[in-house]
Formats: sequence, structure tokens, C-alpha cells
Amino acid sequence: MPPGHAARTEGGQWPGHRHFGRGPRRWGRWHHGEPLRRAREDRLVGGVAAGLAQRIGRDVTTVRIIIVVAAVLSGGFFAAAYVVAWLLIPMEGAQGNIAGKALTDRRGLALAAGYGSLLIIVRILISVFRVGWLSSFLWPLALVGAGLILIWRNADEDEQAMVRSLVQPFLA
Repeated sequence: MPPGHAARTEGGQWPGHRHFGRGPRRWGRWHHGEPLRRAREDRLVGGVAAGLAQRIGRDVTTVRIIIVVAAVLSGGFFAAAYVVAWLLIPMEGAQGNIAGKALTDRRGLALAAGYGSLLIIVRILISVFRVGWLSSFLWPLALVGAGLILIWRNADEDEQAMVRSLVQPFLA
């Protein structure tokens, strides 16, 4: 082998090659070319974790644990990313995503903006009472809340029923 050349693997690739280590042997069933979809079955909330787990061929519980740990460690920003993914990734069998419907929902957009205005008042109160550590949770809370308002108003009936069943124990 010439000096400076790395040894190639059985597939003709070498360590450092942009495709090295990818593919079915490492990641399971990676479906190239198919768009990511939220799973209709085996979902707990929005189906993002189940869809991602199905896409990469991993156990859905492992993916959920990683998402929860990331949400806690990121101060809530990963929870906001989950809600944004819920809005943007279409459900299996659906033609479009929730965000597409939400953009035409004037009442929902007004409610989300009203929620944002409420959080501005909360931010002012945080400054007045000098509890600045709370402000780090404010942006993720704003994105999650506004996103959930738009999801609640624009999701399909079966998805709304699922969210309602999750919220019901907290309202009783």
C-alpha cells in the first residue's frame, strides 16, 4: 500500500470516507429517499419519536429516553424542537403537515400571539422580582406553548382525541 493511504474495508471504503460506517449494518433499516413521517401507531404524544425510531431502525423507547434527557439537559430547547418537528413532519398517510394548516388559521395564530404577549408580561415580572434563572425557560416555554396551541387547533380529530386523553388527568 502506498504511504499515506488508509486501508480499505471490505466494501471498498476507508475510515474517514463520508459513507464509512453508514448503512444497514450500523443503523438498521435506514430508508433512503423516503421522507420522515410521524408514526400513527406506537406514539405517545406526537409520533415524532416513534417515526424517528422507525426511520433509523432503533427501539422507540431508547429514542424517547434520548429525547427526554436532551430536553432536560438543554433547558427545554429540545422540547421546543420536538414541538416544531410535530408541526413540520407529516403524519403517516397524511398529505401535509400541521404547520401548513396552522398558517391559514387566523384564530389560532391570534391565540399563539396572545400567549406570546402573556409571556412578555411574565418576562417583565421576572425582571422586577429578580428571578433571572426563570428567564432561561421562557423561550422554550414560548415555543412549546405557541406550538401546542397551533397543534391543538389544526391537528386531525384522532390526534386531538389522543392529546385530550393525555391532558384529561390534569384537568380533573
